[in-house]
Amino acid sequence: MSIINGLQLLASVMNLAYTLFMAITFSAIHIDCHAYAVVITIIYAIFQVLSIGLIITRSTVLIAMTTTGLVIRYTLYFLAVGLTVLGSSSTFWTVTWINADGTCAASFPLILGSISGIGLVCIYCIMLLSFLIPIRKHIVKLSTVGGTQYQLKRLESTTLRISLKISLAILCYLITGILSFSQVINSHFRVYQVSQTYYCLIAATWACIPSTPSPNTSKSNPESGLAFFFSTQSKSDFALKVQLQWVQEEQKKKRTHVPIQDITNTPKSFVIKSGEVGQSLGRLVRDVRRTMEPNTATRLKESRGNRIKDFVHVASQLSVTHMLIFSRSKTGEPNLRIGRIPRGPTLSFHISSYSLSKDVVSSQPSSKSFGVEFSKSPLVVLNNFAGDAKHIKLISTMVQNMFPAIRVQQMKISDARRVVIFNLNSETGRVEFRHYKIIVKTTGISKSVKTLIHTNVPDLKGYKDISDYVIRGAFSTESDVEDATESTVTLPDNYQPKDSIKASQRAIKLIELGPRMELELVKIQGGLCAGEIIHHSFVKKTSEEIKKLEEAMEIRNKEKEQRRAQQAKNVQAKQTAKKAMKSAGNGESNDQDTDQDDDMEDQDDDMEDQDDVHMDDADDEEDEFEHDMDSDEEE
Repeated sequence: MSIINGLQLLASVMNLAYTLFMAITFSAIHIDCHAYAVVITIIYAIFQVLSIGLIITRSTVLIAMTTTGLVIRYTLYFLAVGLTVLGSSSTFWTVTWINADGTCAASFPLILGSISGIGLVCIYCIMLLSFLIPIRKHIVKLSTVGGTQYQLKRLESTTLRISLKISLAILCYLITGILSFSQVINSHFRVYQVSQTYYCLIAATWACIPSTPSPNTSKSNPESGLAFFFSTQSKSDFALKVQLQWVQEEQKKKRTHVPIQDITNTPKSFVIKSGEVGQSLGRLVRDVRRTMEPNTATRLKESRGNRIKDFVHVASQLSVTHMLIFSRSKTGEPNLRIGRIPRGPTLSFHISSYSLSKDVVSSQPSSKSFGVEFSKSPLVVLNNFAGDAKHIKLISTMVQNMFPAIRVQQMKISDARRVVIFNLNSETGRVEFRHYKIIVKTTGISKSVKTLIHTNVPDLKGYKDISDYVIRGAFSTESDVEDATESTVTLPDNYQPKDSIKASQRAIKLIELGPRMELELVKIQGGLCAGEIIHHSFVKKTSEEIKKLEEAMEIRNKEKEQRRAQQAKNVQAKQTAKKAMKSAGNGESNDQDTDQDDDMEDQDDDMEDQDDVHMDDADDEEDEFEHDMDSDEEE
């Protein structure tokens, strides 16, 4: 508890004692309690002014980037201070104008209370909006920057505490204003009902709710948590600063961390949906995103106006290497495209069948909650992908490069918490996808002994001695032991699982997390959702058709070369014109403006040429892909 919260709690206790004292000595309060009321009012006003100034400074710092923002912040501050002093002074005037029978002789203090309560409600609503809207936008942006789920949950929990504190203050002041206004209308007032009760409620509420972590009390990083929200900085540096903080925290937590240059080489992915896919396939997209964690944009949101070209431009800034695109054909069949950014290739699959994670988990006899396992990348296991076929080799290479490479010298066994299995069915030619959690168990121990090790108090009713419980477990069935020799592995001596005795062998158990997918390869393209078709599983072209395609590709390459040559000529002509203008004796300012304009035009030309090279007809390719899927199904 901070010093401000402690002082507020002390003030609430004093106010409560004051209220009870006036209730007990009801007949003498208009004579004996004036000095005490003045002292309590001053102390509480000071505490409230400090707390309001603190929360306003912190909550409105995000809008205080310009002169207008500063004016808004300090205007709110002075208004809140003035209304707090006004409401606190109403307590003294209430004691002054109290009658012996408990009624109020004048409505002036009640009007002060209602004005201060309603005014503070409006100010706190502005504070809440100015705090929540920018913070929420930044949290959404952080999900696409590469932050871990732990950091995002930490920001959300801290934001929730601040929002709860402000919301309860709004509720308390709202009750204050309503009660005071109703007493003005009824012209009847009792001191022990309204005067100090709402002050006690507000002070206790603010004191009990934990505040945001102070920048100087953080253990891992002096500027971790929400400390960077309280510093006046530009919004453009926000994401970069958060990334640097996460990297610094990881460096301090793990001295054997992966170097920074290796972080940029880690494959990252976008899992998106194209067009209307429906509710079921949308849930499959979320499950696949969770499978690809932590190197994916978990909270990425697509809009109807987004095209593949938009994601490619953003991917280059975020070091995203792969893109998984889910879509539905006109007949309603689900499809999946896996592409390498930015130049391809692209694997187009037809999803023959799939099961969601919730269905897989619910089908298991004992379902458990998962969360920590997704902080590390899964292992990749490929089965039955050996062969001389080029498309099989390309599929295996593409799948392996979607996940981080395993480095035996640097990897810790405790980091292997999940495994993704791709199995190529030799009979159907389809790729089967499975996702499991890895559990390490002790071998050679019966079920009863495991219960004694992993639980605190076993169920010993029906046994006279503990030996009866252990001996009975020794004669259990083979299914209770789960120590088959083929499921055991040898682990190093330094591996120490939780709540178990050190041993050289452990049993590996897999628990399926989902989702399941059965993929059927349709075609492979040389570019990203575009380019030459390298392989097609259903359509076989003749030599004449292949010749026509090659001629079309040659014509397209020639057009690109012509555009590049024309662009080079334009650049040369501009440079010649610049030299001529300089020799003619024009001003330097005109030369600088001309240079800037020419550089901007050259940059635009380069971007257009880059789009032509990497994303030729990328938007129309989605419609062609759906058309090919429909024709393949008819065939």
